Amino acid sequence: MKKLDWLPQLVARLVMGCRFGDIGWIKLQLIFPHWNGRVLPGFISILELVGGVSLILGYRTRTAAAILLVILLMHGLPHFNMAYREEMFSLLAFATLLLGLAIQGPGLLSLNK
Repeated sequence: MKKLDWLPQLVARLVMGCRFGDIGWIKLQLIFPHWNGRVLPGFISILELVGGVSLILGYRTRTAAAILLVILLMHGLPHFNMAYREEMFSLLAFATLLLGLAIQGPGLLSLNK
């Protein structure tokens, strides 16, 4: 095993964790004042926030990455055409990182080994 084999997984975890944690936190701040009994948007925002923090810490990484991948595809597939070219490539890049984390796990520097 090479010395820096853990680095790509750590970078992927930090990038995706920061992205989803930030998005979840922003959505919660926007939804909470106008809750009005809408459960699904709040639930998805909480999943994004908790999943992002889980990825950053490396705790239950495979489960968190799989859940976040489903959320990403659920929100991103309507924009999957050439009119939204930049969003399409971002979706593919993020989906690839999450799929890699879901398959390979958290790596060496994580809470669950």
